Amino acid sequence: MTRLPPRRWHHDRCGPRLKCFVNLDEVGPEAHPMQLVPRTHSTVYYAYDINVQSRFSSAFVDANYGPPVEMVGDMGDGFCFDTNGIHSGKLSGTRARYVAIYEFHSARTEREFQANGVTAPFGA
Repeated sequence: MTRLPPRRWHHDRCGPRLKCFVNLDEVGPEAHPMQLVPRTHSTVYYAYDINVQSRFSSAFVDANYGPPVEMVGDMGDGFCFDTNGIHSGKLSGTRARYVAIYEFHSARTEREFQANGVTAPFGA
């Protein structure tokens, strides 16, 4: 099992990709739930290779988009999202979030990742 720390607001800078999370335990507000900013998946980003172009401050997200949605749920619940959308693990919380993560992207994207030494979790 890989442990990932909660992250700041970002998109995954990897082109078209679908990511699905399945809760292995109850995920409530105290378990660092994923936060998604609705309707940001179709934003045109000018570079995928520069990390600074894919990271956003909370102040920027608050000023430019509607409120994020916290993806909470019971064990076995899940969701899928386009990783071009702005998202983050909630930074505050008192217990771990346990989820299975599935990524779906093209074979071309996979070849590019491998050729450039990018390892899982891809594009994070």
